[in-house]
Amino acid sequence: MNVSSPSEDLVGVCPIAPFVTSTSDGLPYTEIFYVGNRPILVVTKPTRQDHQSEKLVTQISHANDANALRRFAYATESYFTLGQLMQRALTPVFEILSRGLYVVHVERMIPTDGAGNFFLNAYSVRREIRGTAEINSVIGATKNYAAPFLIPTQTISQYSEQKYTRIQQLTRSGKYIGGLAYHVSGLFCALLEGHHAAMASVMEDKPFNCLVIEPVRSVIYEDEELTKASGQTPRITALSCPNVKIPLNILPHDMLEDFLTTRHESRPEQYEKIKGKLRRNLRNIARRRYEPEIYDKVRFYPNVAMIESASS
Repeated sequence: MNVSSPSEDLVGVCPIAPFVTSTSDGLPYTEIFYVGNRPILVVTKPTRQDHQSEKLVTQISHANDANALRRFAYATESYFTLGQLMQRALTPVFEILSRGLYVVHVERMIPTDGAGNFFLNAYSVRREIRGTAEINSVIGATKNYAAPFLIPTQTISQYSEQKYTRIQQLTRSGKYIGGLAYHVSGLFCALLEGHHAAMASVMEDKPFNCLVIEPVRSVIYEDEELTKASGQTPRITALSCPNVKIPLNILPHDMLEDFLTTRHESRPEQYEKIKGKLRRNLRNIARRRYEPEIYDKVRFYPNVAMIESASS
């Protein structure tokens, strides 16, 4: 799917200025995941050139752009509850994605940080998250794999007992519930919609499925060993995201051109607003706890090591 966004993108990832140049490739490289004018997540890797290094992830603010939230909720309800086709259910979301090439699929998600911690509590402190590297050293660069672990875009302060109870009742009555996620890095996706549904799924011992939007950001080169003898530079053979590898020969020219011009260092029009809010560090995290049972349950969920082993 090729997306051409409106004048002001509402959902996407952009680097923090100044843009990284060839003279500063050894410096840490930081990106912001944003919704509307709000920075939601800050993701930093030690150096831009090291694609196998794990990243530091922290949640800066919560997503509360009313326009985006309505679209997210519409998409999940339309697909999981009303049974609409995926493309129709996600059309309102496509309209607010930053420009680029995307892959969309349904995946069973694991609402933890990949280390046995419930995802809603795991990202208030900036720390290295195992499994966030762009190229997984265990799985490799060319294999397809799922990115099932979740990073919240809402804070604990937005938990609503009333909303949770309503979703729990839907689950108990046999209704399908699910979420909407956007791939951020490695084995991890940001959950745009479905925080209460994720909790209900854990408590009711139900699978938590999500519509997953994956930006196609990476490339796969031909085998270096095959080109060394001829002295040629390895050529790009496919575009890549975790769930799929797309051969160049099946992509239209306009899609390739758009990918090459937008996959790195693209700025949304509201970039200055996002950067200003990031500098003011608008963190709004309230310390709340859920039922103790939810913490016990998630300890038995698969962790990063298990997913790597299964995918390698």
